[in-house]
Amino acid sequence: MFIKLNHDKIARYDGIAIRALTAAGFILLGLFFFYFYFFDKHEPPEKETGMSQVQAETEAGINTAAHNAQVPLSATQAKEVVTQIREIHTTEQVPVYVVQSTGTTVRQDVEQAREDNKADFAVVTD
Repeated sequence: MFIKLNHDKIARYDGIAIRALTAAGFILLGLFFFYFYFFDKHEPPEKETGMSQVQAETEAGINTAAHNAQVPLSATQAKEVVTQIREIHTTEQVPVYVVQSTGTTVRQDVEQAREDNKADFAVVTD
């Protein structure tokens, strides 16, 4: 007993399946781009982070500032920054860059100082 297959119908169903899968793929691709364009808004980096002096002297504080600025920072780099901040604070050295400002223009002044020094981010302490 043999079953006779109609190859024309099989080929027609294969063509329909291929077109349906292609259309589904394009729809999924369109939905993917639609989602990322409208709903997955990344916030711009916050290059200036304000925190207390105590917090700035911890690796967690420096890592927070780097994270806010979307700047990758290794553990060694974070330790080095913390060491420098502690040294400036404990020995009462004058920092490399001091911004004297009023409360209303402090953000703009810090941003300008950061850009002048070509720094990736700035930490503003009390």
